[in-house]
Amino acid sequence: MILKDPDPILHTKCAPISILQGKRIAKRLREAYIEARDNSKDTFVVGLAAPQIGIPKNVFVALGDVFINPRILSVNKSEINSEEGCLSLSDVYRLKRFKSIKLTWTDEARRQRIMNLEGKYAVIIQHEYDHLMGKLCSEHAAINEFQTKIEKIKREAVEDNLKSLGVVS
Repeated sequence: MILKDPDPILHTKCAPISILQGKRIAKRLREAYIEARDNSKDTFVVGLAAPQIGIPKNVFVALGDVFINPRILSVNKSEINSEEGCLSLSDVYRLKRFKSIKLTWTDEARRQRIMNLEGKYAVIIQHEYDHLMGKLCSEHAAINEFQTKIEKIKREAVEDNLKSLGVVS
């Protein structure tokens, strides 16, 4: 069963886990991922994080790959617009994500991996990673919407200032 917001587990930062524990959880995640993917007619399921199935541990599945104890090492400050849905939420959200990230994690074969990810794949990984940090895409969207409103207010204030000075009409 996929947990729905506002379940508190979805807002809990996950704890690191052993590789053995990660593999056990990954098995359950894969089963839930396949079930969600097969039963979602209107949704394209690309990932699932342990908190979404009630386990506040540091592991997720994305596009069939398992990520145990992932950590974002660095980000490219360039951002891209993203429209994201989530099995734990009912809406689609518009937000900004980093265009590329450098990620480290352990895979199911116990190999420590480091990879630079870009574009849609980077967006998917950031989405799933956020679940491990206790954040949902709806929270990012709210922050982005707030920042956009602040930028609009600032622009309008500058325009009003210029108008009062007679610089623009």
